[in-house]
Amino acid sequence: LAQTVKRSETSPPSPFDSWFEVDVFIDITKKGYRVVPQVEFNGFRIDLVVDGMEGRLAVECDGDYWHGPEQYEQDAGRQRTLERSGWHFWRVRGSTYYLDPEEALQGLWEELDKLKIRSSSERARISKTSDYDEVKIEKNYSESSLPDYTNVVEIGRASCRERV
Repeated sequence: LAQTVKRSETSPPSPFDSWFEVDVFIDITKKGYRVVPQVEFNGFRIDLVVDGMEGRLAVECDGDYWHGPEQYEQDAGRQRTLERSGWHFWRVRGSTYYLDPEEALQGLWEELDKLKIRSSSERARISKTSDYDEVKIEKNYSESSLPDYTNVVEIGRASCRERV
């Protein structure tokens, strides 16, 4: 869907606000992370949230079209308020992203690693080296045909009670 439509003539799929958010969402999910778009918290909306077992990271997509000087001030105030509530933020500008997506997202991968938010493949690798016999990862697609990775872990020898 994201690559087959005329973006200038078509709105991004719900719940996304922009095609930029869609592109960043797809890049993050391709790496195996669980991403939730347009998360509402305390009356504020966060573009994307990368959710992990150890924590979460708010990803803000600052599209050049939508973010003038006034909007940057509002975003900074909103971010400070949410950081006081325990949120961690990482921001990417549209112009930087579309110039070189891999380079633009490099800081994101570093931040996720620092916060110990793991991708499904990394969690599977870690699990395989622990007490688990078998790890199975399934890939599901949401109604909007955008990737939504759900991790299903089958525990072999060790039950949850044995591990606690």
